Amino acid sequence: MLSFTKESLKELLKNRGELSISIYMPTVKAGKETEQNPIRFKNLLKDVETQLNERGFKSQKIAQFLRPAYDYLEDSINWQYQDEGFAMFLADGYFLDFKLPVKCEEIAFVGDRFYIKPIIPLINSSQQYYLLTLSLNGARLFICSQYDITEMDIPGLDQDMNQALNYVNTGREVHYHTQLTGKKGVPAAIFHGQGFGLEDIKEDIAKYFHIIDNSVQNFLQNENYPLVLAGAEYLVPIYRETNSYAHTVDGGILRNPKEMDLKELHERSWEIVEPLFRKAEISDIKKYEDLSNTNRISGEIREILPASVGGKVDILFTAGDLHLWGRFNQEENSVVVHTERGPEDEELLDLSAFNTILNGGKVYVLDKENIPSGTLVAAVYRF
Repeated sequence: MLSFTKESLKELLKNRGELSISIYMPTVKAGKETEQNPIRFKNLLKDVETQLNERGFKSQKIAQFLRPAYDYLEDSINWQYQDEGFAMFLADGYFLDFKLPVKCEEIAFVGDRFYIKPIIPLINSSQQYYLLTLSLNGARLFICSQYDITEMDIPGLDQDMNQALNYVNTGREVHYHTQLTGKKGVPAAIFHGQGFGLEDIKEDIAKYFHIIDNSVQNFLQNENYPLVLAGAEYLVPIYRETNSYAHTVDGGILRNPKEMDLKELHERSWEIVEPLFRKAEISDIKKYEDLSNTNRISGEIREILPASVGGKVDILFTAGDLHLWGRFNQEENSVVVHTERGPEDEELLDLSAFNTILNGGKVYVLDKENIPSGTLVAAVYRF
């Protein structure tokens, strides 16, 4: 089973034909509740069968077309190692399944293209950053996105200060630990060693961090992802003085990393970088607002959908938590909106997003209240 990437989306956009099936559902990752996963998937396959029947497909053709999906259903191993969500895409000679790192809506979609709206946020949120945890017992470097955190294997980072400075068995070893002091429980370092004063210790920490920085810099080289620092409050400023990586962000997690598990480190580091990654979204919303008295914007699906097909849409904002069903007649360039989903209906928001991305535009999937038009969709036109 694959993880979803930008390349995955490109593959889905290329596949258009008579019949394409998209299935999305939330999944249970572990425990007895994983038994719900195949049951939910089977129900969605029944929904697909109903939609195919409504389109006039014969039972034999339906069974043949869905055979890969039913084979997948019957393999129990597939359902034991899921993530937060699951997606499957099926067409003639085409079968892909993905683990998704977020909960997604439960939907089965049959059309001449794949349904992509639930996975667009994964692409927009795939910006990566680094997290460096600091202590005198060693450092760790992680590469992260909004949904993932993975430790990198870098030689030398796991050395403690005595090892890195060759103080082991020399009589110059420094022994250190932390304790909570003060009313706010601020960690303070306690050092033990012969002939060492506080300034000597700071010098040694700086030397140690210079070695750490060299290892990190040699690994990152020409990267430009943001780097978040995490370490005790007295350590992070010392590291900043030795740091040579140009894309280190201000602030950081000022706490001993050993007091946090990976989940907390990931969550707290994402809180620091999220505003950096949201700058483009905020800027594009402002662009829409600045063009409010021009013909360069629209909040009407009957205008936006034909414009997206014609390559006119530069930026699209669409509601991820709601649907808009109807029909699009490409020959007449007309849109009909239905109050409820009917047989062979298109999800018009998704179709607009599909064509916007296909034609090189940018798409944001947001909650309805964040759409700048106040409707379910908004667009900034190229011209």
